Amino acid sequence: MARRLLDSLRSGVFCTEQGLNLNVRASMGLATFPHDAQTPHDIIRQADEMMYVVKNATRDNIGVASRGLMEKE
Repeated sequence: MARRLLDSLRSGVFCTEQGLNLNVRASMGLATFPHDAQTPHDIIRQADEMMYVVKNATRDNIGVASRGLMEKE
């Protein structure tokens, strides 16, 4: 699902009716229960940490807890 969302953002052009052609990019972090964490707080913390890994490494990508960065397509 995260990959589809990222691909959708990458292919979209926004605010064209205002005379702008904006491209949106995203840095996403992903964590799962119970593999990465046992509590809602820890899942959010893990996903947040992975989002910052993406922001500091490549941007416009997905970081998966316990796995690292996804390969860009």
